[in-house]
Amino acid sequence: MDISKLKTDSSLEEDGVWVPLGDARIKVARMGNKRYQAAFNRRMTPHKNAARAGIVSDDVVEGILIEVIAETVLRDWEGIDDEGVPVPYSRENAVRILTDIKAFRDIVVSIADRMETFRRETIETSEKN
Repeated sequence: MDISKLKTDSSLEEDGVWVPLGDARIKVARMGNKRYQAAFNRRMTPHKNAARAGIVSDDVVEGILIEVIAETVLRDWEGIDDEGVPVPYSRENAVRILTDIKAFRDIVVSIADRMETFRRETIETSEKN
């Protein structure tokens, strides 16, 4: 196995890459990037004892994850609308849509979690097409 094929571009993992999504496109950074880790840890601090005890609620964790994804993973979008009404990108709109439309959240997380998304070779091939 040529291990070099697993290499990703760390700047793209942090800053994000544009990915087509139907007639729209989203800019995503890698799940678990340095900003993600810092934001998640910062937001979990008030819940640290409850998390250690295993009693932090799923709703609290889900809310924190959505906030962190909106802040550090879903960096921008173009062509996103809600029932035909264009939705400009903002962190607030990202939180709202990630909260209300789980399927969209699942797509964002899936794209941001795939190493191929951040391989320079994959991006260069995508840009040519």
